[in-house]
Amino acid sequence: ARVFELAMTVVAWVGNAEWASFTVAAAPWPWLAWALAGMAWALQAPGWPARRLGWLCMLPLLCWRPERPAPGEWRMSALDVGQGSAILVETATQALLFDAGPRHFGGGDAGERVIAPQLQARGIGRLDVLVLSHADLDHVGGTRSVLAAVPVARSYASFDVAAWLRRDARLWPGQDGAGADGRTPARMLRCERGDSWQADGVTFTFLHPAAGAPVAGGDRNANSCVLRVGGAHHSLLLTGDIGVAQERELAALGLPPTDIVLAPHHGSAWSSGRELVAATRAGHAIAQSGYLNRFGHPAPAVERRWLRAGAAFWRSDRDGAVMAESRAGGLDVWAQRARHRRYWHGR
Repeated sequence: ARVFELAMTVVAWVGNAEWASFTVAAAPWPWLAWALAGMAWALQAPGWPARRLGWLCMLPLLCWRPERPAPGEWRMSALDVGQGSAILVETATQALLFDAGPRHFGGGDAGERVIAPQLQARGIGRLDVLVLSHADLDHVGGTRSVLAAVPVARSYASFDVAAWLRRDARLWPGQDGAGADGRTPARMLRCERGDSWQADGVTFTFLHPAAGAPVAGGDRNANSCVLRVGGAHHSLLLTGDIGVAQERELAALGLPPTDIVLAPHHGSAWSSGRELVAATRAGHAIAQSGYLNRFGHPAPAVERRWLRAGAAFWRSDRDGAVMAESRAGGLDVWAQRARHRRYWHGR
């Protein structure tokens, strides 16, 4: 028993070392099948012809990288995080995450369960931008898990991110992440109307809140960051939890037409007003909401309003993750649950 204990000390040290393992992107099944065949060949008995060459069949699996958008194009993943928000936007060389999903009070959060695995599957080892629209837990609950999984170059938020992380670490001391090891975004900025930057030919512009604007009546939703993503061919509007009053303000300022709109406040009855629907003239609207959520999101009236305006209405409680790719040849939008259906999914 003592010898075994000593041996496990060495094994545990090796297993916990950073160099003991590394993450690769999720390759398509033909590459996985080829790697398994090579491994089976390499594990044959001594004397098997070219037995050791079988290990070379694993190289395509280890070196494969997902296709990234061309300059001026973008890829969006509205992740299925339940009743919350998390949208990943990729350009040719950069990645942006808008919101970090909810925390589950039974244990864990969307950052650990959904976002970090998605980043790994896409081969994303760092986030260039993290936008936290406002400080509600269904939008920022997974922040510390995201920070623990990948470094973040800079963040934008409508609140003090550093103070929020310190407070969250006190309230949830057992959770790994920024509160435990001090890992925070390299730069932390506030989102303000007019702030804009470009990456790979794609323009990112904040439309709300106005610079120095106080929180309306103490309502964090009203102060949500609103980000517009404009590529060479199509555009995307990420809205947080703004309500009808903020939508009217955006429409009055001359909100440009947009191809895809994330329905504000998960499709709440107090959002997606006529002004926003008419101004955006969107071809697609997406409501991120949890299955059988207690808020009734998305509201039937909101869904009808988008449909009457000619938009395809997607909802994560029914469709799962909603993906979109903007290319010169057109805008492709699909539901992950429909494209990769499991046997337990109903028709």
